[in-house]
Amino acid sequence: MKKWEAKVFDCIKNENTYNKIKKYVDLILQENKKYNLTGFDEEKIWLDGIYQSIFLLNNFINYNNNQHLLDIGAGAGFPSLPFYLFQEEKMKLTICEPLLKRAKFLNLVKKELNLQNLTIINKRLEDTNWEEKFDFICARAVMDLRKLIEISSKCGKINCQYIFLKSKNVHQEINDAKTIIDKLNIKDLKVETIDLQDDKEHNVVIYTKQNKTPQNFPRKWHEIVKNKL
Repeated sequence: MKKWEAKVFDCIKNENTYNKIKKYVDLILQENKKYNLTGFDEEKIWLDGIYQSIFLLNNFINYNNNQHLLDIGAGAGFPSLPFYLFQEEKMKLTICEPLLKRAKFLNLVKKELNLQNLTIINKRLEDTNWEEKFDFICARAVMDLRKLIEISSKCGKINCQYIFLKSKNVHQEINDAKTIIDKLNIKDLKVETIDLQDDKEHNVVIYTKQNKTPQNFPRKWHEIVKNKL
């Protein structure tokens, strides 16, 4: 077992889960030769993909049975899929992935690992008709916070917890998102900085949905991009 695999094993402490994660990593490495799923090499897949995803989400998601997590634009599956493999018996996961090649890869993982409570949707989130469906919503490195907050607001149940993984520019993103934060009456947004003992800054934006989303949200994507409320 390589040292980066051992770090993940020490985190999950379960051989069956480790074996599923190992098979998942092998599928990433195999399919990455055909498609550009991720720029990570094997070590980074284990550390920046698997370990970080499990460690960070496990700090903020406390599951009861059958609660439902949505991941926005997961790409090769980060951060939700490693966490799902860690908590498979307790949760349902939906990944909304607009790129077809990545959605096909995620469906391959679902088939090869026989994952029962995983759904892959090949759409942009703002084009779905989900309303108050999810208990938790997460995303990593998919778009800036202003857009994320708007497109995901309607999908969350009241008391849905939002967990967005961000880097060192997080406070500028929050400042840029102030208008939509006020429009949606988000009162408890905060940033947690997590030390993973590496050379990167890991910030997690968290908040809870406390009010119903206005009927005219989310707007069409071209309106969101223009940023005129």
